Amino acid sequence: RHVATTVADAVNEWYASADFVNLAVRTRHEMKRAVDSVVESLPDGFKLADLSASRVLAWRDALRSDDEEKRPLAARTLIKNTMYLRSFVTFAYVRYDLRENPMNKIKAPGGSSARRENVVAIRSYDAFAEMLDTVEKVDESYWLPLLTTAVLAGPRYSELVWLRTDDVNLEQGYIRVGTRRDDSGVVHGGTKTGQERIVPIERTRLKPILTRYLAGRRGDGIGWLFPSHGLAKPTTARTKTPPNLWSHAAVFHGAWERIAAKCVKETGDRDYW
Repeated sequence: RHVATTVADAVNEWYASADFVNLAVRTRHEMKRAVDSVVESLPDGFKLADLSASRVLAWRDALRSDDEEKRPLAARTLIKNTMYLRSFVTFAYVRYDLRENPMNKIKAPGGSSARRENVVAIRSYDAFAEMLDTVEKVDESYWLPLLTTAVLAGPRYSELVWLRTDDVNLEQGYIRVGTRRDDSGVVHGGTKTGQERIVPIERTRLKPILTRYLAGRRGDGIGWLFPSHGLAKPTTARTKTPPNLWSHAAVFHGAWERIAAKCVKETGDRDYW
């Protein structure tokens, strides 16, 4: 059944299968990007019958960052790319009755490729507290509650910017982190697993800050917890995201960098800025 089938045809059939369609949107996007890059690197008409463990390893090792130095992938990215290739190759093995599954000969990568001296981390709560104290001096009304929520509740970026005010339950002391769907049913933000989770609100610092912040938000008509323009109306209409929501991570980071620059003037050039 597989002798005349090309890898490209098998990939297209995988994309249409329930194995692929039922995955989370973000996972499908990342998987498709990795596997598409593999298919594009193959000679035209490359046959599924020629799949081998060495070929799969060559694909995986070719998936490098796009910078000029062609640095090796981080361990986490390498593991994810191996998982993506395993999903497709295993589907092909079952669907087309391949003689063997090449992935059975490939061990999962382990360890970390990041050099310890290149990792900058905040290693104590005192450093967190100093950072938050400085942000409070620079922008107490918006960036302080946003950053304190990020630090002490730990949501991912996509989870943070898609939070709504009614996700915060001050009385029972938790934040609900879940999946968002727009009017067309497309999933946005959301958790990595696709399942809702409940995050306790830290009582000493986060709860009083969120309490003051939400009290000032009453009646503003904006449902997002951290709207992209603070509490002001956006100057231009959005086309790809709802009004008052961050349109792109780069826009968010640009805004944060301007606040961080002000913080540097307060405390000096700390690593965590």
